[in-house]
Amino acid sequence: MIKIDPLDFDSALFGYPVGKADIEFSSSEKEILEASKSFQLVYLFSGAPLDFQSKQIIPTGETVQFSKSLEGSSEEQKEVSVLAQSPTKDHLSLAFQSGKFSRFKTDQRLTNGEFEKLYSIWLHKEYQEGKVFLINENQGLISVSGSGNNAQIGLFAVDKKFRGQGLGRKLLEHLEFQLSQKGIKKLTVKTQRANSVAVNFYVKNGFREVGSRFVCHFWDRE
Repeated sequence: MIKIDPLDFDSALFGYPVGKADIEFSSSEKEILEASKSFQLVYLFSGAPLDFQSKQIIPTGETVQFSKSLEGSSEEQKEVSVLAQSPTKDHLSLAFQSGKFSRFKTDQRLTNGEFEKLYSIWLHKEYQEGKVFLINENQGLISVSGSGNNAQIGLFAVDKKFRGQGLGRKLLEHLEFQLSQKGIKKLTVKTQRANSVAVNFYVKNGFREVGSRFVCHFWDRE
């Protein structure tokens, strides 16, 4: 039996019922559609790619998780500073650029500004917690969340006009330095398999892949 968990935050933000579910390979399409009928949008997570006939369910990609030990050396970067003012349009632009491959961006059925709402809230929340770092004011940003010995990269982007200058590496190195100073031992990050630039960047900078999940979206057009 498939259980759809309601997502109160997403539902309030998007303005319609949203849920999520973990789907087993043995789950039938009929069961999924029946369980999802009370929702307009459902995130369906699985450990392997699933094939559906219904046009209401479409694959939105594979999310990959990477992990890195912070026991190695890192350096503070003088060009990097904490975002100390309410995010501007330039900062929002960076947040949106970080989500270029997000399933909320690539699912063309989401036409009510879901992607922009979600990433704007995300940026403002981490700014309020003092967890957004900028390089050269607005050329790139990286944010972080988590507690205890673990931290997770959230938003991470270098403006398209300034790429290829090593700014992403400097942002990452500065973040690793700050976390190490606080005694945090591990840094994780999630990205999309389709984002080959990000995948290669993390591997090049010492991260190792530790898991992945395939995601589909159920969408009720009515």
